Amino acid sequence: MSEDVAERRAAALESTGPLDSATTADDPAERETVDRVLALLAHPATWATPPDIELPHHEPVAEPEMRPVGDLARRRRLRRPVSWAAAAAAAALVMSLLFWPNNEPTPETIRLDLAGTGQAAAAHASVMAAKLDAGWEFTLTVTDLPGAPQGTYYQGWVIRGDTVVPLGTFHMRKPGDVRLWAGVAVDEFTRMEITLQQVGATAGRGDLVLTGPIPHG
Repeated sequence: MSEDVAERRAAALESTGPLDSATTADDPAERETVDRVLALLAHPATWATPPDIELPHHEPVAEPEMRPVGDLARRRRLRRPVSWAAAAAAAALVMSLLFWPNNEPTPETIRLDLAGTGQAAAAHASVMAAKLDAGWEFTLTVTDLPGAPQGTYYQGWVIRGDTVVPLGTFHMRKPGDVRLWAGVAVDEFTRMEITLQQVGATAGRGDLVLTGPIPHG
C-alpha cells in the first residue's frame, strides 16, 4: 500500500470518531450499518488506484464530398445520349423481330366447294386442302348435312378417271369441322366426292351426297 493511500485510509477512519457501545447499543440496526462502513473503509481495495483503461480507437469519418451543382447537371447531360441510344437500339431490335421475314415455306393449298346431291341437296361443304410433309390434309366446313344414320357413315374420295382414292370417314352426328387425309398428289386429281356408306358393305363408293371439282392452276 502506498503512503498516499495509507494517509487517506487513516484520515477516513479518524473522521468516523469513536464508536463505543454507549452510542450504538440502543440501536442494533445502526450498529450493524456502522460496522459495515468501517469494514468497507478498512478494506485495501477501497483505496487501491484503479487500473488505466485504454479506450477503443475510432477512425475519423470522412465528410461527404460536396460537388458543385453545375458538375452534377453536366454529368446528367452527358449520360442522356447513352440512354437514348440504348432505347433506340432496343426499339430497333423489337421491330426487327416483329417484321423479320419468315423463311418457312407457306404450304401449298387448294380451295374447293362441294355441293349437295340426292337426298342431301341442301348440304354444302367448303374445303381447304393443304400439302404437308406427310401428305395432303383436307379441312371441310360442312353445313346442312344430317348426321349419318346408325349403321352408316360418310367417306371422302378423290377421283381421276377410273382411279379412286379414299380419304377417310366421319359420321357428322355432332357439328364441327371434318379433317381427312390423302397420301397421293391431290392436285393430280379432278374431283372430290363424299358418299354415304353402309357398315359391313363391300368395298366401293356408296350413295353420293357431296361432290365438286378440284381446281388446277
